[in-house]
Amino acid sequence: MVKRIMVAVLIAVFSVPLAAYAVDESLDLVEELNLTPKQVEQVRTQQKTRTQEQARIQEQIQIKEKALKDELAKEEPNREKVKAMVKELNQIRAKEFENKVNAVMETKRILTREQLREMTKLQLKDGAGTGSQYKHRTMEKRGTQKGK
Repeated sequence: MVKRIMVAVLIAVFSVPLAAYAVDESLDLVEELNLTPKQVEQVRTQQKTRTQEQARIQEQIQIKEKALKDELAKEEPNREKVKAMVKELNQIRAKEFENKVNAVMETKRILTREQLREMTKLQLKDGAGTGSQYKHRTMEKRGTQKGK
């Protein structure tokens, strides 16, 4: 049961979040999903908040990883200190994952059921999780071909 829930969460995290797409750069996505101006504003706000939080978390991770690397580079690293650093890094990464899940939940709150279904169709068609799901559509609108 727990495995099924985790699989469902992972699928949701990597397949649904509209917040992963830059609304400003994907006007075709706004049109295809028929987003209202209110929805566009909500998604932009969500994107901005998530981007800021993600940048803060990434900065924390980099600082902690450097400290860990420095400690491990010592001739005799402090085992307890290393253990504490690893624990802290894991907590930060857990927060990062939690933020991704929250973004999915927020997106589901913003979109209608029909928009969510259409989003899923578009992702399946374009290859969910690639980070460039709508790049070819934007490029077509600019008069360029996919892959160039």
